[in-house]
Amino acid sequence: MVSSLIQSLRPLIHPMVVHFPIALLYGSVALDWLGYWLQHPNLTRAGFYALVLGTAGAGIAALTGPDHVAGGADVAALLASHQSFALLTVALAVGLMTVRFLATNGIRDLWALVYLACTVPLLMAVSLTGYYGGELTYHHGVGIITPQGPTAALGPFVGAQVPTKPLVALLGLLVIAGVVVWLTLGRALAPAYFGAWWHALKIDRTDTAGALWTLRVGPSLANGRDQWHADRPALASREVPARDTLVRSDIEPPPGRADSQLPPRKSP
Repeated sequence: MVSSLIQSLRPLIHPMVVHFPIALLYGSVALDWLGYWLQHPNLTRAGFYALVLGTAGAGIAALTGPDHVAGGADVAALLASHQSFALLTVALAVGLMTVRFLATNGIRDLWALVYLACTVPLLMAVSLTGYYGGELTYHHGVGIITPQGPTAALGPFVGAQVPTKPLVALLGLLVIAGVVVWLTLGRALAPAYFGAWWHALKIDRTDTAGALWTLRVGPSLANGRDQWHADRPALASREVPARDTLVRSDIEPPPGRADSQLPPRKSP
């Protein structure tokens, strides 16, 4: 009963969730590039959070996609391309997320540029996955249900041409197991590195200037803003002349200057 329910809901889940990872992964790359250019660590940290959510969404979308289509060789080739690039998207996103997660002091300088360069293949994989998915849906009717029935039947997993789902499921299990092992055994396996990572995590909980999960930490707009707030008491303590003591040369002569020396006042 549960299996039949999942089988009937699966074609509906995929189109519901597939747009979220596309937007989140694109947004993650945009935030990272913008944060690197502005040297603003909070933007790149937001890019990491978007990357985590986008990776999870991409995995769910890959697991709920079609396994089998009814059609000619062109439709089968489109499905194979769609599955291949979906698997590549998840693999690249997991790799980038792992690097960001374990970088205790952020990714700096040349390595930050290398990381940003690696986001370009991720965008290409996301775009091609969406392109082939759109070809299947809008040009061949895969997953579309008409009054006469589905235009392309969704079959069991054995009809899949690319083992996308088992590999994506394996990646998901590895990520979950890796996080659990790192949090439970990391201190024993790599005490110095885990200590630095844990210290950075605790700093980030109370200080927005922390380096964990950021790119190119350094002088930034955030630091300039904090410095401005720190200087406000000193600025407020300075003596500013009152408004009525300001001298305007077009109304009254400054001290020691005769009226005849004033320039003629311009007519409005």
